[in-house]
Amino acid sequence: MQKSRLYYELEALTSVIEKYNKNVLSLSSSETFLMKRHLLDMERHILPGLTRVTWTALGIGEYIKDITKGLF
Repeated sequence: MQKSRLYYELEALTSVIEKYNKNVLSLSSSETFLMKRHLLDMERHILPGLTRVTWTALGIGEYIKDITKGLF
């Protein structure tokens, strides 16, 4: 059970990050300027995953939902 949950969470997190990167890379410089506040907010939500969320941490699913909500 643990292994399948971790696999699911890895896939979900990979998908979210790929979507975010694809969206950011598709923006023109003008669009990036207009979306700056939203992009900074997304970075703020993503940051905990880069610094303190571990695979054994409870709440990784909630972390994924949180950053998924912000995708445009």
